[in-house]
Amino acid sequence: MHTILDFYARTHTPYLHALGREGTGYLLQQMAPKPGSRLLEIGFGTGQTLLELTCRFDGVDVFGLEKSAEMLRVAQKRFAFSGVSAERLQVMPANVPFPFPPHFFDAVYCESVLAILPDADLVKIWQQIRLVLRPGGRLFFNESLWRDGVSLAKMAKINEKCMEVFGIPQATATWPYPSDWKYLAEQQGFEVLSVVPMEGIRASLPFQADSRLFRSRIFTLAGKSSMLFSASLWKKQKLLRQLFQQFATKEPYLEGVFFCCRKKD
Repeated sequence: MHTILDFYARTHTPYLHALGREGTGYLLQQMAPKPGSRLLEIGFGTGQTLLELTCRFDGVDVFGLEKSAEMLRVAQKRFAFSGVSAERLQVMPANVPFPFPPHFFDAVYCESVLAILPDADLVKIWQQIRLVLRPGGRLFFNESLWRDGVSLAKMAKINEKCMEVFGIPQATATWPYPSDWKYLAEQQGFEVLSVVPMEGIRASLPFQADSRLFRSRIFTLAGKSSMLFSASLWKKQKLLRQLFQQFATKEPYLEGVFFCCRKKD
């Protein structure tokens, strides 16, 4: 496996972002899509949030783009196992543009995707998001960013180590703080409506008697239990736990931040 994301794909892990399941609950509360809305998730991972939207909001059209072929494969399997069509899940194009017409979506969202992209890719993604959003459309994203006071030198050291052991950076050091992301959004033609620290937020995904969501939970459990029958996965999990210990500090250096932006007309 080349990155920690490959391990998470193999084990069907959902909610890979700040606050996990609660973070997705908060996202859905803030989005509250109306029937007929078209929604795009960038970097949908194993597909759980897209499935939550499909099952909890009637009449919405959900689409997804994912860079990882392994994540896409697992998300397609999750959808199939849950009895939901996966035809609108696509691989992220190696080169933009996105495979959608301009002004196609009412909202675009990401969960812990943008801040780990290479700098050049991040700017291109912003431009494509703006292109496919309708005028006044919303962009929602939940990212783990550096806390104020973390030096650029420390960011570089942590990112170098994360790339070495996990295959991905911890978070971009080019736009390290929430204020930098507010500036970036405004430079790309968005009005920032809210910036909310995720710490202390209390949100949930309430129980819903939906067989599709129940089957998706079974799919997640099946991925976790696969470690019991795979020596390589078990060893990988043990190694990852040891590596996470190396990054544990008394003072946290990251914070989850939720942004809501509106595309300027």
